Amino acid sequence: MGEALPYIDSEDQLENEIQHWKNHSFVPHHLKLHDVLDSLTNGRPLVEVKQEHPSRWVVTKLGSHGTKEAIFHTVAIWKWNSDMQTGNFVPPGEKVSSRVAESRIQDTPNNLCQTSYGCDTVRDKTLWDAQARFEELAAETAGFNAGKKPRRTWQDSTRDGPKDLYIMSAQIFCRRTRYSGRKEASVAYALHPWIAAIVKKPGSVYYANPDRPVVLEAAGNELRDITDTSPPYVKAGYLVWISFFVEFIIGTTHWFTTFTPCEIVRVGTVAPDLFGRTLKPAADGELEEPKSFLKAGHKFILNEDFPMDDGRRHTADIGDSGPGKLSRSGTASARDGPQAEVEGSSTVQFTAEDQQDCWYGRRELVEIPVTRSRSGTPLADWNDSNSESPLSSVDGEESDGGLIQAHSDQDVPSSSGTPALPAPPTATASTASASPLVVAGMKRPADVDESRARPKSREPEATSDQVVTRSRTSKGKGRAQ
Repeated sequence: MGEALPYIDSEDQLENEIQHWKNHSFVPHHLKLHDVLDSLTNGRPLVEVKQEHPSRWVVTKLGSHGTKEAIFHTVAIWKWNSDMQTGNFVPPGEKVSSRVAESRIQDTPNNLCQTSYGCDTVRDKTLWDAQARFEELAAETAGFNAGKKPRRTWQDSTRDGPKDLYIMSAQIFCRRTRYSGRKEASVAYALHPWIAAIVKKPGSVYYANPDRPVVLEAAGNELRDITDTSPPYVKAGYLVWISFFVEFIIGTTHWFTTFTPCEIVRVGTVAPDLFGRTLKPAADGELEEPKSFLKAGHKFILNEDFPMDDGRRHTADIGDSGPGKLSRSGTASARDGPQAEVEGSSTVQFTAEDQQDCWYGRRELVEIPVTRSRSGTPLADWNDSNSESPLSSVDGEESDGGLIQAHSDQDVPSSSGTPALPAPPTATASTASASPLVVAGMKRPADVDESRARPKSREPEATSDQVVTRSRTSKGKGRAQ
C-alpha cells in the first residue's frame, strides 16, 4: 500500500498543494496550463489553433505537424461527476442514476451522450481564464468561424454572473468511419453492458470512445487505478491533478468550446470549509459580532397618530414589507386574508381591507405577470399584464414562469355579497409567457370604471359577512377582516 493522501485543512497548506501540483508534470510532453497562459499574454505563444475539419478546431503545440491536440495540465477541487462508465446514456427501461439530471438523459447513442466532470472554481478561476484566453486565440486565427455564428451562451466566460463551477466533458461514443478501425481497436477498458450492447450490435455506426478519461490516485511515488483504492471513486472535496485538451465545435447555429479531460489523478483531500460557497472569514483584528434579536419583555410604544388607513399604496417590491408586499425571503406581512401562493415558494397575503380600499377603486380582478427566480422567489411585474415576461437564465439553466393562485381557507365575500371568484387553473409547462397573478380584490387602474369607484374613506366599509374589530389607535377606527 502507498502513502496516505494529505488532508488539507488550512489556507496555507491548500495554496502550497495547488502550486506544487500545478508545476508537476507526470510526463514531459504535457504543458503546464499557467505557462501556456503566460505565453499568450507576453506575445510568445506556445500553442496555436488549427482546423481538423470544418466543424472542429483544436489547440495544438505551436509549429507541430498535423492537428494533434496539445495536452495541458492543472489542478482543481472536485465538485461532482456523472457516471464514469455510462455518463448520461440510459437505455430505455433501465434505471436512471441519481447522478443524471432528467433533462440530460439520452436513451439512444449520439454525440450528446457524454460524461460530465464538475470542478469547483470558487477559489481558483484558472479554468475560466484559460477558456477565455483560448477563445481569444481562436478568434484571432484566420478562417475560424467563417460563418460568424454566435457563441453558445452556456458556460460563456464573457458573461456576467458567478463562475463557481467549470464543467468538462468527454464523449461516450464515437462514430465509425472507414478510417476509425485502428482507433476502435485501441479501447483498453472493459465496456459497461449498456455500452457493449450498442457497439456490438450488428450494423451499429458507433464504437466506444477509446480516449475515455483515466482516473488514478497518486500515493507516494506510484499511480494506482482509482478502483484499487479506498474509496474507489472521486467525490466532492478531492484535490485532483487533471490533464485535458481543448477543442472548438462549430455547430449549425452556434459554436462552443470543450475542455476534454485525459487523466484525473487524486492527490489530496480538502477540508469542507476550504472550498465551495463558504463564508468569507473575518479579517485580522475584526471581531464577529453576535446577532441581535428581540426578546420577551421588550418594551415599545405605539405611534397613536400614525394614519394607518390613509394614503397606503400596495406594491410588490422585493425587500419592502407591509400589506401585499413581498419581503426578501419571498413572504409578506402577516395579516389575515386570502393568500396568493407560488408553487414551491412562499405566500403573499391580502386582507379584506386591502381588497376593498385599494387606491384604484372597487374590488375586482388584476392580472400580474410573475417570473420565478432560480430559488423559486416570485418576482412580480406590475406593468401591463399582456406583456410577456422572458424566461430567466442562471448558469445556463432556464427557470420557467410561475403561476400564483389566489385561494383562502374560506370564501371572502365581495362588496356585493357574492363569493369571490375561484382560483385559476394551474399553468402548463408549455406556457410561453409568465403566468398571471389573479387575486380577488384588485383591478388594474386602466380598467377602473370611474362611475362605479367609491370615494376614498378613512373607514373601510364592512359587509354583513365581515367581522369588524377595533384597532389599537386613539381614534378607535374599525378594521375589516
